[in-house]
Amino acid sequence: MLQEVDGGGDGCISLEELASRVAGTSSDSDEGSVEMREVFEFFDLDHDGRISAEELHRVFGVIGDERCTLEECVRMIATVDGNGDGFVCFDDFCRMMEASGSSDE
Repeated sequence: MLQEVDGGGDGCISLEELASRVAGTSSDSDEGSVEMREVFEFFDLDHDGRISAEELHRVFGVIGDERCTLEECVRMIATVDGNGDGFVCFDDFCRMMEASGSSDE
């Protein structure tokens, strides 16, 4: 999966590359919805239904993007956090991925 998503071929997956991959499947609503949920669950390390800045930071490290700091993750979360609780729920995540994917087009 990592090689499929790593459009830059640099061994790192940016949020934009991930969003493009997920947005590319959204033409088939059911398939896109399932893939979006799977990607969300990949980021939701403790499976509590929300993504924290710490989880986002850990995942970026796991997928090879260690350039992203925890502070940057906090800022990313804040930009899409619809209810201001400091976390990204599934609806927030979907909006973020759709916005990132559409900005590449």
